[in-house]
Amino acid sequence: MLRAIVFFLIHSLFFVTVTAHANSMDELVKLLSFDAFKASFQQITRDKQQAELQKLDGVLQLQKPDRFFWQSVEPYPQQLISNGKVIWHFDADLEQVVIQEYAKQAERAPMMLVFRDGNALAKTFNLIKTQQRQGLKVFELEAKDAEASIRKVELGFKGEQLQRLRFVDHLQ
Repeated sequence: MLRAIVFFLIHSLFFVTVTAHANSMDELVKLLSFDAFKASFQQITRDKQQAELQKLDGVLQLQKPDRFFWQSVEPYPQQLISNGKVIWHFDADLEQVVIQEYAKQAERAPMMLVFRDGNALAKTFNLIKTQQRQGLKVFELEAKDAEASIRKVELGFKGEQLQRLRFVDHLQ
């Protein structure tokens, strides 16, 4: 009898945890289900020890399903523009434009993975935990594929607005 009660309690706790994660993933998918997005951003690249390697500022405009404009300013002025079929990468320093097929790049670009479709995000990542941190509701996800180039994603929301986006790649 005691074994049955312990099994029931363990099973109930597991069910509650799985249900909570499912509800949190549903909430994240809902938060990402906007048609357009515009933001100024600061991108900081860090090494394994969290030392800053590079910092740049820019703007991002997105219109779903696959149109975007991404521009960074000093110290590395660049633009990425997509019409959903191709991506134009303008590099001011090199005075060149690289044109690539959108479909090939969208699978490798972490930003596109997050903003394209919340359901696609759920197919690629597992929700590890949701917590309140620094006034934000933070969703932490981990890649289902251990060989993926992007291993972890954190999305921080204040209300329904995305405030923080963090990627951890295979190099940490």
